[in-house]
Amino acid sequence: MKWIKSRKNFLNEAKIGDVILPSQKKEVIRTFGEKWLDMEEITATEKIIQGDWELSKEDKFKVLNVLFGCDVEEAQKQYTDLPDEFIAAVNESLSFLETADDTRDVNIKRAKEALAELDLKDIGIDEMIALNYPVLRKLSNETNKAEIIQRDETGRPVMGSDGRPVKIQVEPGAVFEKNLVNLESFRQDYNKYYDKKVNSNFNDRNIQNIINVVKQDHNSEYKTSYKIFNRPVFLKISHNPKDILNMSISKFYASCQHLYSGGYRSQLIGNVFDPHSIPAFLIVKTPIYNGDDLLSEQLPIARSMVRYLDGYDKDEKGAIFFDRTYPDRLREIMYEMMTKYTGMEPIGTQKSNTGQRYTFSPDVPAQAQGDIKDPYMDSLGLSRKKYVGINTTRLTTSMSGFDKMIISPKARVKELIVDSPSVPDALFTLPLKLDWIKFKFINIKEMPDTSNFDCKSFAFDKCKFSNEDIQKVSCFW
Repeated sequence: MKWIKSRKNFLNEAKIGDVILPSQKKEVIRTFGEKWLDMEEITATEKIIQGDWELSKEDKFKVLNVLFGCDVEEAQKQYTDLPDEFIAAVNESLSFLETADDTRDVNIKRAKEALAELDLKDIGIDEMIALNYPVLRKLSNETNKAEIIQRDETGRPVMGSDGRPVKIQVEPGAVFEKNLVNLESFRQDYNKYYDKKVNSNFNDRNIQNIINVVKQDHNSEYKTSYKIFNRPVFLKISHNPKDILNMSISKFYASCQHLYSGGYRSQLIGNVFDPHSIPAFLIVKTPIYNGDDLLSEQLPIARSMVRYLDGYDKDEKGAIFFDRTYPDRLREIMYEMMTKYTGMEPIGTQKSNTGQRYTFSPDVPAQAQGDIKDPYMDSLGLSRKKYVGINTTRLTTSMSGFDKMIISPKARVKELIVDSPSVPDALFTLPLKLDWIKFKFINIKEMPDTSNFDCKSFAFDKCKFSNEDIQKVSCFW
């Protein structure tokens, strides 16, 4: 296995199996077969601009506002400038969770998982959800009193000889009942007993909208940190096999291209070898886990495919197309961010599709073209052409459709067998470094110009020669 120091410097040396996650590798073997792990990582078209752009604060909240259907900054304000005394009271109220029985109460179980490292000044959405339910011990009316009723281990008042509850002197502070309340009710009680009031509203409509979106719980078995409000959001466009295989791994959307459970996941692998389609993501840089298995190094908020309509047909010109966005409600903001940060202007989008077609030309060995399925297309019609790129090392010109193959300038053909007169002219204009060329069954007078090739060996099998032809080819050795 090669050590990949830099994607830029070592891109053309990396095998697919070297650059994807262990969990992905297992699934690729199970679903598609181990041979795809030994393929080279391909070089994508330069027509699609790749990169990693941090969104401005204004753009970040534009995205989050559409995602959650609310004013996220207004929701965030409810957790800003909270008194230290209030935060301490909340944490003390929650301390019982460590030993609480969660077998019968789903709210307690959720709280134990989500609130173990609660920081109200940097609250996560999963913590918002947990605190929206009754999981805090209610403040008693004895809070901040210097004299309180003495209670036994069961919480019952200790009675004196006169039949009245015994009162004891204490340092004023928080006193809790056994009853449970949510964070907003806790705040209201807190304001009764403390001088410094908390003016937030934890039942604010914006907070409830955020909670309702996350409660949809896409890919519910996966876990991630939802502490996204104080973290940057990035636009990421990268022809990275990890990202392509994970195009449907998110907590905010799901699709049929899900690597582990999608209905059309058998068509996913084609995208890994497609040089003209690249996924674009809006992400937060926080990982996603399934148990102890790392599934993704990032949390996608939205995803869209950027496709290059390649112009291989004579009546077409190359153009950029922005395909469907997941989730759909982020479509317009996704297209806006892609254009703003990359400068790419699409000829069409899912919304404005006018019948464009896409040419699928996977960079896999010519002999394996039939083993890879067409990728799932959300919007465009599909045509298919064979592509000779870095994964094709052996070519035979009599292969079906050879004369219509697309020859990449970065092709790495090592062995070429010319056994038919129909050969793409583009092949012989490339500066290929071949181990050998073998000519079979052809008239040597028709032999193409191979002067651009750096070739170690030539072979002729059942070819037609004349004395004059032999003198011509003697220059080869």
